[in-house]
Amino acid sequence: MLDPEGTLTDDEIIASAKEKGLSAVVEGDTVVYTMTKSQRDEMLADMRSSARESADELVADDTNSVTAVDFNDAMTSFTVSVDPAKYNAMEGFLVLGFYMQGALFQQFTGVAADDIDVTVDFVDNSTGEVLDSGSFQEMRDNLDQ
Repeated sequence: MLDPEGTLTDDEIIASAKEKGLSAVVEGDTVVYTMTKSQRDEMLADMRSSARESADELVADDTNSVTAVDFNDAMTSFTVSVDPAKYNAMEGFLVLGFYMQGALFQQFTGVAADDIDVTVDFVDNSTGEVLDSGSFQEMRDNLDQ
């Protein structure tokens, strides 16, 4: 996640963390960062802000049916309002982005891996009727089968 090409040395990872006021310990392919509570809170706020920006960009893109995206502070629940006349099954793949944002956010808040879940409801923007729904846990369970 932090070095997808595997180009950074352990020393470079540690130095990069130190530049950001963090400490890092590298053990094999695992890196453990230590930060203050205020650094963590700032990071979580940045993650929420980034999710909001992504949602706003999705709404602004008139090539899809999305008219609004709302999510709770814990990023466990996303409601995607859509124009049902434009909504198509392919837009269901948007859940993957919401699952990733919510799951990563929850992981950084300390939620145990087995307890992480994100629900996404696609709703008719006029009636509020749920057109499609899914959850991160359901997806994980289906992948395990």
